[in-house]
Amino acid sequence: MVIAECSDLGAHLVAKVLGLPLLAADNGLGPVLSDLWDTDIAPALLPLYKQYKQDPPVLPPMVIPAPVAWFYPALPPSARAVRRAVAEFRTVLPTWLDRSPSSRPLVYVSLGTLTTTMTGLRAVVESAYREIMPALSTIDCDAIVSAGHLAKHLRSADPRIKVVEHVPQPALLRHADLFVTHGGRASLLDAVQGATPVLAMGVLADQPDYAAAFARRGLGRALDLTVTRAEIADAIATVLGTPQYAAAMRTAAAELSRLPPLDLMEQWEGVDLL
Repeated sequence: MVIAECSDLGAHLVAKVLGLPLLAADNGLGPVLSDLWDTDIAPALLPLYKQYKQDPPVLPPMVIPAPVAWFYPALPPSARAVRRAVAEFRTVLPTWLDRSPSSRPLVYVSLGTLTTTMTGLRAVVESAYREIMPALSTIDCDAIVSAGHLAKHLRSADPRIKVVEHVPQPALLRHADLFVTHGGRASLLDAVQGATPVLAMGVLADQPDYAAAFARRGLGRALDLTVTRAEIADAIATVLGTPQYAAAMRTAAAELSRLPPLDLMEQWEGVDLL
């Protein structure tokens, strides 16, 4: 059996050539593949498949670590939802992050890891952080800002706002009251597992769509990346001050936890031999 990311189209072809069953793990690009498969992706792959004397390419069965409807506007028949697993080391909060008792809510901010290393996005994301941090200073809260390579450029004069390079995000979100995020799928699912409402500011690709989808479900708010610090402050205050967002997240967390775990033997039985 070959288990590969859904976007690893080379591995999919290898499985066909070797006559092995294939299971594709949705790495966030599943909706894109599903939308473009018939019109763009399958036609582009067809000559290569013919070269290896294979039948025309088909979208492989996928396992998705979330309810399928959360991320797919049209449900692909081959998609199967499974319970999401997180590496144990990411669920442990470091001692330096243990908080002293505080009556203030905790806001966690991260606009993603890759966005701080990509040349074309770095300046845009840094500008967003520079709007978010002053917005946080106007609110009675504590905040941890995880900014990757940008952390050394972001100074906080407010003692309530701590800027770091990285934190174990799933662990921190179990303690946070709000997550300001770029809306990546993994980050949104971390928020659900921590039952933490989101303020999602999509940076690229499918992130704005995911942000909007979570907002429609009442799991937080969505903002454009170019909004002002006043708009950010207003959205933060609204989410922190509206208990319904946290309640909706708790409901979503329960839904996520009820999904079946990944059972490879069960998946084997459900996969067609290629």
